[in-house]
Amino acid sequence: MVGIVSGNRIRASVVQFGFCGDRAEALSATARAFCTEVVSAAVRPMALARIRWRQERGDIVVVVSGALDVYLKHWCKDHGLELICSRLEEHDGILTGGYQEAQCIGEEKRRRIRERYDLESFEHVYAYGDTRDDAEMLELAHTRFFRWKLVSGGESHG
Repeated sequence: MVGIVSGNRIRASVVQFGFCGDRAEALSATARAFCTEVVSAAVRPMALARIRWRQERGDIVVVVSGALDVYLKHWCKDHGLELICSRLEEHDGILTGGYQEAQCIGEEKRRRIRERYDLESFEHVYAYGDTRDDAEMLELAHTRFFRWKLVSGGESHG
């Protein structure tokens, strides 16, 4: 019998195995290098161009991700972006192998966005997603793109 293990459980296990007992400061330095070498190369040029275009328009651009703060915070800071993501838990500078709160996926993305932003105060909200974990976040937006395609019900303004 083959069982299916959720991505949520797999990610939690990887975090537990990979980070439990590590010094947060040392991991941050390693993550900085990872951000420079790997994350920057992995971001699609089209996505970065869209981010820059939105920034030039004066829009608030927020990266909302299930990925870890330890490296995303560096990339977002380098690009002038706000960040909502999964955050590693630490006590006295040592990582516990857990998350500070729930993984930032699915409903948790929606909850955190609403917690941080009064969406009613924005004239128009755009959202871009590329995984099933983005569905609840996309529902918050006036205009929604999934894998760079306009989702029905949204209006296209870019």
